[in-house]
Amino acid sequence: MRYWLQIMSVGLFSMMIALVNPLMFDSAYAAALQPITGTKPSGIQFLKEGGDRYHQAREELPDDWYVYYRIVDRITRANRLDIPFWTITLDDNDQSVAYAYGAYALSFDSELLDLMQGDISGVAYVVAHEIAHHTHHHNAANIEFQRGLSDEISDMLTGVGGFDSMVGEMLSVSDGFEDRTRAFELMLELEAEETAIDYLIRAGFNPESALSVFEIYEDLYGTTEEMEARQEKIQSLLTVFAFDAETAQVSSFLTMTHPMHYELSEDRTELHVSYESIDYVTTLEELLGE
Repeated sequence: MRYWLQIMSVGLFSMMIALVNPLMFDSAYAAALQPITGTKPSGIQFLKEGGDRYHQAREELPDDWYVYYRIVDRITRANRLDIPFWTITLDDNDQSVAYAYGAYALSFDSELLDLMQGDISGVAYVVAHEIAHHTHHHNAANIEFQRGLSDEISDMLTGVGGFDSMVGEMLSVSDGFEDRTRAFELMLELEAEETAIDYLIRAGFNPESALSVFEIYEDLYGTTEEMEARQEKIQSLLTVFAFDAETAQVSSFLTMTHPMHYELSEDRTELHVSYESIDYVTTLEELLGE
């Protein structure tokens, strides 16, 4: 009985969450999430093919994929992020310009570059914000939070008889659950904002473009209290960081590492960016023989 109630309550609560989550990252349905370990794989061997990798990427990748590759590569290396790889997809996202999900996965709306109208630092802010969700383990935190609410709902409905009574009980407490969900997600968003601004500065992008991105968000979604809170957070961070484009010093880590490896899927729907390229076939044959 408890198991059935839990399924029921998760479904009802998921419907509530879907109504209040238009701008946030991907929800708890990323069940295959693997937690970030915080350390790079040992024995990383950076690729050392002849020629310049960026020049090669410029020749091989379509323009939009090249832009995302360069931005992700720069933010990752400038901030010395302990992320072994990124998987980037471009989709027609109906309710979100971008979101982070799964194991080091980043999804961006296929029209994002057009929306930014040439503001590369604006694009970099969107990328940095989603990267920050991963480095702070926010997907895992969101899953755990929703699991806790689901348990609360299940306990609350235990002993409540009849479907109509269950629905009535759910509706009577829905506002409280929505408020808690909004507060929790806003907390994660504000944490991601602070980290994203730091990432941008270290990578040499102009963090002031983050505010321009929110002007675009307002045109798309209108203004909400959550968006206003995020803008205020960014504004306060910009005051603290006092970025000056003419005197900005980018991270020295960029000179200490090689550009990351890239691989575009055959159907051109997914870009894999990694510190190293692993030949699993050769590795397997070396271990087991041909």
